[in-house]
Amino acid sequence: MWPVIWSRERRALLPFLIGLGLLLLALVACRGETPPSPTPREVTRIVERTVVVTQVITRVVTPPPGKPTDLTLCLREEPASLDPLALSGEDAQALHLLLARVLVGWDEKGRPFTQVFERVPTLENGDARLVGEEGPDGHVEVTYRIRPDIRWEDGAPLSSRDFRVAWEAAREGRGLPRYRALARDVEDVRLVDERTFTVVLRQGLMTPLYMTYLFGPYPAHAGGTLAAEHPLSFGPYTLARWDKGRGMVFTARANATLPPAVPTLNVRFVDPAQEDPVVDLLGGRCDVLAPSLLTPLASPLLRQAERQGLVHMATVSGPAWVHLDFNTWPPEGRVPFFADVRVRQAVLLSLDRTRLVAEATEGLARPMRSWLPESSWAFEALPALTPGTQDVRHARQLLAEAGWRDEDEDHVLEAHEVGGTFWDGERWTVAEGTRFRVTLVTAGGDVVVRRVAEGIRQALAAIGMEVQVEEVPASALWTPESPLRQRKFDLALFSWLPGPDPDGRYMWVGNAICRKADGSVYAAEAGRACTPGDELLYPSQIPRADNHWEGGNVAGWARAEASLAIYQATTRLRPQDRAPFYVRHQSLFEHDLPVIPLFFRPRLTAWRAGWTHIRPLPFQPVTWNCEEWAWEP
Repeated sequence: MWPVIWSRERRALLPFLIGLGLLLLALVACRGETPPSPTPREVTRIVERTVVVTQVITRVVTPPPGKPTDLTLCLREEPASLDPLALSGEDAQALHLLLARVLVGWDEKGRPFTQVFERVPTLENGDARLVGEEGPDGHVEVTYRIRPDIRWEDGAPLSSRDFRVAWEAAREGRGLPRYRALARDVEDVRLVDERTFTVVLRQGLMTPLYMTYLFGPYPAHAGGTLAAEHPLSFGPYTLARWDKGRGMVFTARANATLPPAVPTLNVRFVDPAQEDPVVDLLGGRCDVLAPSLLTPLASPLLRQAERQGLVHMATVSGPAWVHLDFNTWPPEGRVPFFADVRVRQAVLLSLDRTRLVAEATEGLARPMRSWLPESSWAFEALPALTPGTQDVRHARQLLAEAGWRDEDEDHVLEAHEVGGTFWDGERWTVAEGTRFRVTLVTAGGDVVVRRVAEGIRQALAAIGMEVQVEEVPASALWTPESPLRQRKFDLALFSWLPGPDPDGRYMWVGNAICRKADGSVYAAEAGRACTPGDELLYPSQIPRADNHWEGGNVAGWARAEASLAIYQATTRLRPQDRAPFYVRHQSLFEHDLPVIPLFFRPRLTAWRAGWTHIRPLPFQPVTWNCEEWAWEP
């Protein structure tokens, strides 16, 4: 082992190193394990200072003149493929953007941008146009103009045919279901010239994300296919080597539109169950940690390292948001604990959401005040969700009014003449004396959500509800057999990952949306189909056996007025026309409270001091501007 000589500079790090060691020991103790005696191992890497972190000792080497020629990006998930039609997860998208560029993305203010086309097509600039009237009988056509300096790594220019070939492949069944479904929403990809093409959306698709219906591209000049393990690049790097299970090596393209500042970019796949990503960062095995490797629980250690000048950390909010769902309309055979809105309101009043969110996220998030982010043009602050409205006494009063009382004084409520009507008007009752014992379903392995679940369990115990937390493996949370999809739960705690548009149809439509012969649109009564002879425009998104358990409205919220409002909000193209419907929907949401919005998940990115121009965005993978990354100590 190389000797460690403590200069004045290194002695300044002593408090940090001691604190780090104590923190790591505390983490082990919290798991109820006896910390093993670590065997120090040596990692040879050029660093600016000595860092000792229990298991890692970096060799002290005087940095040579000049700058590093490589950077190591650490990710969590290794993709099965780099085919752009088969990308699943943020890490796969991050790797894709080493070989490609952003077709249409969103900046920190929610504005669209592109790195491939001359500009983002919009209705305002005339590159997108509405054909016919806005509504079920019209359609949108979107024209793109490829920048002339974008080329494949073999020198061929990126062409219109490359996008059409990829769309045809998706229509024929290539790629993930998401891409195949998007391809079915496109009627045609018309080739105008070598650099210009028009995407024709299907009739009636009035989505404000009309500019995002793009596929691939695939290199038409090379046969129109893309090698999944070594795709042709039109981005800043080319794939030089892929060591399965370990990592990848990307080298800068000499003919890239914007040649990257870093000649070699290495990728390591890190399993947090086997090694601590923050230790890898401090020890020099990683230069950049992607958001997939970091939770808010890492932020205290990263902040301390940042104060010592070792790393930089950036946090952005969302887009994923955590929420507590009530099963307001459970399938037959389940006790409808939360069918009464007064019980749902009591749960909200029992929660100190400010404290709950702060403790779960290390102070990096704050409670939501609607189901939309405050930065959205559609956001409307809801008084019931104002932080600081916790009122346990009022919560108990509402429960007593609903028939839930603790008459045997065992600290668990019992049902006394509890009943009401479901959304479809059918009468429901709870058997006399039924104890308020419910299950909270959540994703396993998510330490942040686990903290939230425990806080909710304790808060509900204080008002007489006994909660059992049931963790479901994240990979099984949305399978057809899962308790979420089959709605066999009482409470559910999980995250949604929305896009940059407010949207909401998939989450909130609970009634069939229908159109009469005279063109008027209405929402059918809960659980019922359209009137015979009327056209079905959009089905209920409540998962049921007759729709193969499809849909995101797992809460079973089926107020016709709310379903119609969200449908109307999402079938218009301009924000000023959509906003009134979102305002109405949020008002009904507050009244019925099918879900309690909690917080937008913080996304952390960390990198070693000296590396610059790493700029995380909420809706983009960390590598969206990798050609700008540079070493500037």
